[in-house]
Amino acid sequence: MNTHPDCQEAAAAFAKACEKLDAARTAYNEAAPLTPCAAAGSRNWSWGCTPWPWEG
Repeated sequence: MNTHPDCQEAAAAFAKACEKLDAARTAYNEAAPLTPCAAAGSRNWSWGCTPWPWEG
């Protein structure tokens, strides 16, 4: 993006990657907070007490 600021194809690819990242964060945060900020609204700090998504 820095070297081709007017490239619409690069801008679209970047936007799509950002959407995928947001979707992945949202899905992961449903299982367990990804960051301390994601857990700020919760008093549930038992991250290791339940199976992780990949554990089935």
